[in-house]
Amino acid sequence: MIFIPIPDKIGDADVPVFCPSCGGMFSLDGLSHAEKQTLIDLKRYHDESIEYRYYTVIAGIVEQFPATQHPLLVNKLPPNRTGSTDDDLVDMAIDEHLGMREYLTNHGFRFDKRWHFVRKFQDRSLPSPLTPKIRCLKCDDQYLVLTDDYYYTLGM
Repeated sequence: MIFIPIPDKIGDADVPVFCPSCGGMFSLDGLSHAEKQTLIDLKRYHDESIEYRYYTVIAGIVEQFPATQHPLLVNKLPPNRTGSTDDDLVDMAIDEHLGMREYLTNHGFRFDKRWHFVRKFQDRSLPSPLTPKIRCLKCDDQYLVLTDDYYYTLGM
């Protein structure tokens, strides 16, 4: 089940947001219902975009080493795969990408099914040009997201 908070759970004051572009963290006050929904949608889009980047790398590794038995990948891939396997090269490919080893260690997904879902989500979830614009107070970017800690407290 996917957790999706509702805008009514977001308060009217001190709403913590993060700017992925510059790293700025701010609190916002007086947000409209539409702006609150935008922050929820952009948070989900941001998180799925990060996951999409990881899956793109994993797809490349699996394409290059289809029969890999690497301990971080073997339980995430379908059985009965054939082809080249060199787990030392797979290790190097994993380590080329910051955070990839930690991601693979901490996520017990089945790659083919999750990759399909993440790709479809990215295709359907691009922010609309009609989305209310909430600008960063530091760099003026239009891409703010709720902080992780705050986002997950909305489900409590």
